[in-house]
Amino acid sequence: MLYDIERKIFKIEAFIISLSLAVILISVTIQVLIRVLGLNSIGTTEIGMVGMSILTFIGTAAIMYSKDHITIELKQLIKSERALFLMDMLMTLFLIVFCVFFINIAYKLFQFTLSAGEGTLELGIPTAIPIGSMVLGTVLLLFHAVCDVVRLIQTKKHLDDDRLGEY
Repeated sequence: MLYDIERKIFKIEAFIISLSLAVILISVTIQVLIRVLGLNSIGTTEIGMVGMSILTFIGTAAIMYSKDHITIELKQLIKSERALFLMDMLMTLFLIVFCVFFINIAYKLFQFTLSAGEGTLELGIPTAIPIGSMVLGTVLLLFHAVCDVVRLIQTKKHLDDDRLGEY
């Protein structure tokens, strides 16, 4: 059930990422056209910035789930399943600790931007949107990391069960 929820959340993340990419593409295209025509900017850089913020922070959580992030291929050199398990568990636990601290800091910044009502210079886009995506993305990253810990523990149990059957 947990993995079904995680998969559904990933699909929502993928949809948000796709929208962000479309926003970035459209804003950059409009910005290029405006500059070619010699007109003044109409806030396309701000729209692109918000799209990139959402893409970055929600995308980070999505690649945690999909395992599409860049990794050091140290795993290919390590033959011990136990060492691999410990390395994966340690990295995931460090990520969880980082997420907890980062959420604490980012949420305080988010509260400040909400109370201040700050907006971007040209269009007045609330700065709470990109900061909120930072908080949301980190919460989602934390969720995926916790799911990874559960998955690692289940994998370890299956490995132990398989070994018992060999004897």
